[in-house]
Amino acid sequence: MKKRYCYLCKNKIETVEPTDTETLNHYVSYFGVIEPRSKTKLCQKHQKKISNAIKKARDLGLKFGEN
Repeated sequence: MKKRYCYLCKNKIETVEPTDTETLNHYVSYFGVIEPRSKTKLCQKHQKKISNAIKKARDLGLKFGEN
């Protein structure tokens, strides 16, 4: 079985900003739903950070999923 690597761990990205909509858009479906870990291939730590950043961005009024 091939080991999957977290994109954020691989590139040593520790912080995820809620205002960085270009990066966060990769982890949101067309309908605005946060993608699961099985699809994003992120580790648990970074998936949680991405989810929290997306939720904060929604509170700020930023749009997602509309490519």
